[in-house]
Amino acid sequence: MFGVFEQLRPNPLAGTGIGLAIARRIVESQDGKIWIETSAQGGTAVVFDLPNGS
Repeated sequence: MFGVFEQLRPNPLAGTGIGLAIARRIVESQDGKIWIETSAQGGTAVVFDLPNGS
């Protein structure tokens, strides 16, 4: 889910395939954690936690 990917079929509304990979690199470079959560009602969230940088 967090890896860079390439779409097999061109889609003018699709993204570049690197958004979550970039987010993961940023979060992990700050010693944080990133994960995916789904809800029973439907839907998905990308959640991250960063350490408190004092």
